[in-house]
Amino acid sequence: MPAVPGNALTLAVGKQTALGTAQTTPSYKLRYTGGFGPDPARNTITLAETDANRLQGDPVVVGLRVEGGSEHYVRPDEFGLLALLTFGQVTTTGTNPNYIHTYSSTASGSAPYATLYKALNTSAYVDRYVDCQVSSMTIRGGAEQALSVSCDWIGLSYLSGQTDPAGTPVATSPMVYPEVTITKGGSATGVIDSFELTIAQNRTLIPGDTGMAAGTTANGMLSVTGSLSILFETDAERRLFYTGTTGGTTPTSTVGSEALNIAVVRNANLSITFDLDNVIPTNVTVPANTDGSPIRMGYEFQAKRDATLANVVECVVRNAVASY
Repeated sequence: MPAVPGNALTLAVGKQTALGTAQTTPSYKLRYTGGFGPDPARNTITLAETDANRLQGDPVVVGLRVEGGSEHYVRPDEFGLLALLTFGQVTTTGTNPNYIHTYSSTASGSAPYATLYKALNTSAYVDRYVDCQVSSMTIRGGAEQALSVSCDWIGLSYLSGQTDPAGTPVATSPMVYPEVTITKGGSATGVIDSFELTIAQNRTLIPGDTGMAAGTTANGMLSVTGSLSILFETDAERRLFYTGTTGGTTPTSTVGSEALNIAVVRNANLSITFDLDNVIPTNVTVPANTDGSPIRMGYEFQAKRDATLANVVECVVRNAVASY
């Protein structure tokens, strides 16, 4: 029997019309760059009772769920679906080939469910995961690299021995860091060599009296966090962290904030933008280098609370996809 190539794994993703209704024709088939999840997770407990036996008790299966992460390169077309599954809602305007999809979180944290097909070499194994949601999404980019997105998935049910649905991965090239412009505090400095942004809806599985599978999912609190690596030129960010303003000199109890925009633009018709009206620096580090090389400042942040969720974080994707 021939060996199975390790790079022949795909993840097909399709938005469901409703909870419990599997999607049989997924919209996109994603290649992996890491994570290689989700997977079925079988929960067991070890029996312990006064049975006068020296041997450890046998395990008993008490639940089964779907969980795990997947990592992929960022492509505007398929990213639009992952954004919808993360944020929960989208408004689409524009015309072909420049549809404008604007994503923001729902007040309740609700989001569509998805059906996932994970297939190794088309038929070596094919799993189907139904009623899946994205609990959190992280987007990463660094100088001279391609951008990546990782999703933490949860799901209610799993079947093995399925058929890999038709379709092939999209041909669009991944977005790369030379297409990135980061504007912080109203200025694009050109000295940020990496970023990481995590949108966490903190969705969880809720077990119940529904057999081994979890009964439903619950929406947690929205948190938006991230980090930047910045060439150290001035101490403005350090002052903002300690004093509350970029020009302050005396530490205060004021919590400073500033706007942050991360734009990834290939052309007028292909782009992904994240807009955060106010981010609060949570840690600023300025290390020294014994070899005399330029200092990269570490800047960690969280989005500031706002009654308008689109102000906390909003994502805009431009592509030729009419709807998700």
